[in-house]
Amino acid sequence: MAGTPNTELLRLILNSLHFLTKEKRFPPLIKAITELRVAVISGYSPNLIACDGCGKFEDDVMYFEIDGGELKCKDCDKQGQYATIDRTILSAMRHIAYCEFSKLYSFEIPCDKAKILADITGKYITVQTDHRFSTLDFYESIKE
Repeated sequence: MAGTPNTELLRLILNSLHFLTKEKRFPPLIKAITELRVAVISGYSPNLIACDGCGKFEDDVMYFEIDGGELKCKDCDKQGQYATIDRTILSAMRHIAYCEFSKLYSFEIPCDKAKILADITGKYITVQTDHRFSTLDFYESIKE
């Protein structure tokens, strides 16, 4: 309903800001967590269960379709804009999208993987909402 406060979204933003200001997590990981969970809360949840083509749950390399929010394995036909993801990134994406809120920030991944994940989530939320966010532009201008 319009005008109704979204407490989960507010809680997400406040928690993310807390982790950023206290430097408790790598900033690209916080960015990725925030973006993907905002997408889920807003009704743009990706399908991260299994390959959209054959149903394969996991492989060493999978592909995430930025446009449709679906997974493909290396054996299924891919069309569109896909990001290559490994088991670590897929596991992180599943955790962010499907875990209870109380466990949302309870994981870490290597910094190089967090940067890849943050790039994917940034592209995903931009494509799904068909909007370029000025805060995302600002973040990109100041990172590292």
